[in-house]
Amino acid sequence: MLTGFNANGDPCDVFGNIFMEPYFASPFEQNFNLLETSPCIDAGDPLLPLDPDDTVADMGAIYFHQGVGIEPEIELSDMDYTMVSVHPNPFNPMTTIVFSMPNASQVKLEVYDLQGRSVATLIDGWREAGSHDTIFAAAELGSGIYLFRLQAGETVSTGKMVLMK
Repeated sequence: MLTGFNANGDPCDVFGNIFMEPYFASPFEQNFNLLETSPCIDAGDPLLPLDPDDTVADMGAIYFHQGVGIEPEIELSDMDYTMVSVHPNPFNPMTTIVFSMPNASQVKLEVYDLQGRSVATLIDGWREAGSHDTIFAAAELGSGIYLFRLQAGETVSTGKMVLMK
């Protein structure tokens, strides 16, 4: 029996239940996120804490974020980034790290184990703009995941490599 109205003005019973289609994203695929048109948005108990987007609580376990996600557009020119690739990855016992940089700069390329210990410094010096490659020979190291950190000027790139023996 409908006895009142919820925070959205929808008719509800004494427990706040509404009798409308909830408009889940894809319930047959177990996706119970609310669609933008769902009457469950902001229809929860107004006495409960607000949702993370500072709106009235939604009905259900997953809230619908109403924030406007507008970020300033960032234009990346060819001069703004450093590209890094590792191949092969996974590797045994060596791999090639290839990077290209738009400007000449001081470059440092280090490899770390998962405990954060430096296991190799592959490059530590000035490099001209363009494409460069270096070999990481890991015959002395054990199997596992290793992290690289490439700093070229102010730009830092990181990634992981898998040594499989």
